[in-house]
Amino acid sequence: MRTYETAFILRPDLEEEALASTVSKVIDLITSGGGSIEHRDDWGKRRLAYEIGGERDGHYTILRFKADSPTLKELERTFRLNEDVLRYLIVRWEVPVRRGRQPDTADTADAPQGQPTVSLGPIGPAGRPSPVPSMTPEAESREV
Repeated sequence: MRTYETAFILRPDLEEEALASTVSKVIDLITSGGGSIEHRDDWGKRRLAYEIGGERDGHYTILRFKADSPTLKELERTFRLNEDVLRYLIVRWEVPVRRGRQPDTADTADAPQGQPTVSLGPIGPAGRPSPVPSMTPEAESREV
């Protein structure tokens, strides 16, 4: 099973019972298919970036879950058929990987807590560190 994250926006005029019912149906669909809910985040009623179906606001809910492919297809089908869902998005969730050099043990021992231990410097094109021009006294005094 893979880990996925879904964000869906429900109509703002739904009552609390209808909101809770819709979210619990989504959770039941995932768990009945053998999946599990890892994280749930209700953002509540928020302003939409643009009008959707005549609505300017929506109730946002975000779920991170583990599921297999048939459960995922059924979840998407349920979102499409439910008239209370304004928009939804399902993406595969991956843990972010930090690029660059791993800090040595000597670097982390002297570093204050909560501070980055490695400075990657300026980033150039294609995510590679950009070369820093060396400034020599001759280069500074040269007339153009």
